[in-house]
Amino acid sequence: MREPTFSRSRRRARQRRLLRTLGSLVVLIAITAVAVSLLGGEEAPEEEPPTPKVAFAGAFTGYGEKGPSKERVDAEGAAIVALLDQWYQTAFVEVEGFGDGTFPQVAALFAESARASFTEDVAALTIGPAALEVSRVEPEDATATISIYFEDGVDPTYATAQVAFAATAAMKDEAAFPLSIAQEVTLFLEHTGEGWLVGTWYDVTQRQDSIVATASPSPTGGAS
Repeated sequence: MREPTFSRSRRRARQRRLLRTLGSLVVLIAITAVAVSLLGGEEAPEEEPPTPKVAFAGAFTGYGEKGPSKERVDAEGAAIVALLDQWYQTAFVEVEGFGDGTFPQVAALFAESARASFTEDVAALTIGPAALEVSRVEPEDATATISIYFEDGVDPTYATAQVAFAATAAMKDEAAFPLSIAQEVTLFLEHTGEGWLVGTWYDVTQRQDSIVATASPSPTGGAS
């Protein structure tokens, strides 16, 4: 008896059906995996929030024999505020830029004659040794009361600033309490060919304290 034969076209048809079936299964598996992920099977990794920005609120007063214009006082006051923003962003908030703790970018904001003093007082003028321990710093308060002195009411010569800064820092050691930072500075600033720089005189105080959680009082039962 003659053996039955199968045409090549029929074999190809079966192959196409098999490929379509396999393709459908792959798509179904992929859709199922996405659905499981969206329903909570795998949580997407949390994105690191952006680094906070220091933004000082400044109050400006101008002094001079001929009385500087408000526009000029505001312009010079804004320039001093920009210096303070840069200082505190670099010295307290930009954690990834703390480096070896010498803060050369902050030192550059001081007049040449004041940089030796900055080096001596770097722990009080910056976040100091805590730079090695904190993972994130959130500014909470940044204010400056600025008095600007003009020659002939036109050319700024020097300024004084009463500066207050406060922040809370999270620690690299997750078991450690967060850190409260509070600093007050009185500054003398000089107007030079490079703009405003911190001068040779300043007075600074800073406190850093762990924020210890206090236990809530337990409720007491009344008499039955």
